[in-house]
Amino acid sequence: MDPAESEISAPLVGISPGSTSQSPFIGVQVTCRSKEYLFQLDTGSSVTLIRQSLQKEIGATPLARAEIITASGSTSEQTLYTTSRLKIGEFVLRNEVVAFVQDEDIDALGRRGGAERLEGVLGASLLHRGEIELAIEQKRLFLRSFSAPQVHGIKTRVALVWVPDNNGFVLPLEVGTDRSVRFLLDTGSNSNLIFDSNGIYGKKIESTPSIGTAECRTLRGTYTVKAYRLPFPVKIAGHTFDTGSTVFVEKRQDGRHAGSLGTPFLLSHRRVVLNAHDQTAAFEPK
Repeated sequence: MDPAESEISAPLVGISPGSTSQSPFIGVQVTCRSKEYLFQLDTGSSVTLIRQSLQKEIGATPLARAEIITASGSTSEQTLYTTSRLKIGEFVLRNEVVAFVQDEDIDALGRRGGAERLEGVLGASLLHRGEIELAIEQKRLFLRSFSAPQVHGIKTRVALVWVPDNNGFVLPLEVGTDRSVRFLLDTGSNSNLIFDSNGIYGKKIESTPSIGTAECRTLRGTYTVKAYRLPFPVKIAGHTFDTGSTVFVEKRQDGRHAGSLGTPFLLSHRRVVLNAHDQTAAFEPK
């Protein structure tokens, strides 16, 4: 996997979740053979996933069979491929590891960027290419060399930890009196906080009355999660999710993390900079 040697940028695209009452997802245009395709940024996915009908266009080379890990901790065995035909701006994603999924599975997500349909998701592997900046107000994605970072120029910073056996990144959140609780950074979720029902905090939340349900659309199907009022404060990077905030609880299969932190928190900032090399995430408030 080749890292970035200079800075490139590309427009960020808001992807509708199918309901105007829900927060959008974050998308970016990916080029293949001069054609542009809309991809969702999904750090909860261990690899890049692409709709099956594009396999011939992408021209990928078979690599191996492996388990693909999703944000909820579920796994499925897929054939992995490599391709060097995908580009973000002028940056070529050389030897990108991808898997192909059925078109109907991606269509079932119900996500679009304006008139454009979703063609795939860019997984957590993108963060290994270079420092990633989500310039929310500018609506731009910046990918720059690890040798020219900007993450340390932002005052509000937290640890960004790579978890190899999960192929994902975690952030430390302060939950109640516990100052370092690991949550998966999941840009594939448009909920602020989703707790694992197997964890101690998920169990505490589930012991309180549910205030409703919501449908969660994923590549493994649609399922229902319960909503609750947060019974304790949760803090990260100078932001507090107050007691009484709406959160969700789901049963995860891996049990490695207390839950996940999704896109609404990221979109509430002016800039978000993620640097896997320096193991640092920075959040510049609006």
